[in-house]
Amino acid sequence: MPELHLNGHMNQAMFSSTSQALHFAFMIQAYEVSVENIMSKAIRAIMKELGIWNEGEPSTVDFSGLSPLEIRGQCAMIRAIVRDRLPGPEAWAIQARYGVNEITMIDGKKRFVFSLERQEAIMNLGDWMAPSFPNFNPLAVDILIAKAVGALNKKQSNGITFREMAEQFGLSHGAYHHAMKQVGERLIALEGRAIDTLMPEFERDGVVLCVSTLCN
Repeated sequence: MPELHLNGHMNQAMFSSTSQALHFAFMIQAYEVSVENIMSKAIRAIMKELGIWNEGEPSTVDFSGLSPLEIRGQCAMIRAIVRDRLPGPEAWAIQARYGVNEITMIDGKKRFVFSLERQEAIMNLGDWMAPSFPNFNPLAVDILIAKAVGALNKKQSNGITFREMAEQFGLSHGAYHHAMKQVGERLIALEGRAIDTLMPEFERDGVVLCVSTLCN
């Protein structure tokens, strides 16, 4: 199992929270490995997108002592810890929630598609939740999960309404609306348990600021 070794960060945490660390660690996958100055710009772009860095304001992350490639390496280890140390459903919830969409060309047009990791996480969650929705088409459960974790962008989400799901998969649109709430609640619970599991380790290794009583 991977262990985090934070060069230059023995006394300062990289991130202010576990959710912030997870979000950054997964989002960085959307940026290709490149020469260091371009990678530095990519890291700043991610920080701006996450609202954790603004010109003239103190940052809520601290990468001092780490090169861009070292930061990327630390993020890879964070993702590996999610994959290797969490129970399956909790790991899938994190991967589905924080995973990235990729841009591909389809019929000459740019389209957003799920990364393989995110797609597999959503499908695994769908299989795991399927017994709770015995009358639902399995694909409908996958769609509800994708909508619940925000994996569908606004245009995609608006393009798959509950009424359209009812027309395509049967049942009523109200059934999908109710199921969406159940799916969302279960995903929130899974993510909460995952963060509770990861936080002590991340605090101990200096990944996130230590706020628990174990730090005293």
